[in-house]
Amino acid sequence: MLGRKFHSPKNTNTVQWKKVQALAERGFYFQSVYRASPEGGKQVVPYPRAVKEVPAFAAEFKDQALTVQPTTWSSQRTGLLGLLK
Repeated sequence: MLGRKFHSPKNTNTVQWKKVQALAERGFYFQSVYRASPEGGKQVVPYPRAVKEVPAFAAEFKDQALTVQPTTWSSQRTGLLGLLK
């Protein structure tokens, strides 16, 4: 499952689907990614537009990549909620 910020490319746009796959394989499921801003605080970073930009993006923001796929989030939350009853 990809994040709510994900907008799917056309089914026929295989290049963009390869980019989506490359990002997901590296733990980027279209969640917000941030960079420290010069004024302090943080600034949202746009996702790469091209497949060739993915490796550099993933390397720079690897600390923000998800280690758990979003499809397992709900089951983990449900399990934790069951323990709280």
